[in-house]
Amino acid sequence: MTTILNAKCENNKVETELDKMIGEIENCQILSQGKAKSEGIVIMSQDDAVYITIPITSLKNILDEVSNLASNVNDLISKITVASLGVPTQGWASPPTLPTALQSVSQAISQLQNKISELKENLQ
Repeated sequence: MTTILNAKCENNKVETELDKMIGEIENCQILSQGKAKSEGIVIMSQDDAVYITIPITSLKNILDEVSNLASNVNDLISKITVASLGVPTQGWASPPTLPTALQSVSQAISQLQNKISELKENLQ
């Protein structure tokens, strides 16, 4: 009989929860690159166990960061346009300044780079 369970993997150790007990799966073959830290499934059949990572949560987080970065870049373009054209501040308390706008974009890019590095590390 084959059993499929949700599992976690970290440092080449695969753990799963069965009947509210968490245990390590001995001699589990890790087919994916999710050897560092990941979530996935374990497929067990008799004496064999295979782990496959499913990095959906990590990918969702990165997509959220990309979306935030796109919003920040769009806002930056809007502020540059407003500042360079001398257009009224469109509801801003004070006219935007380029250094302030660039700082928020720079922070968003740094966060995105960190998330991508973390995902790449977790998939190795």
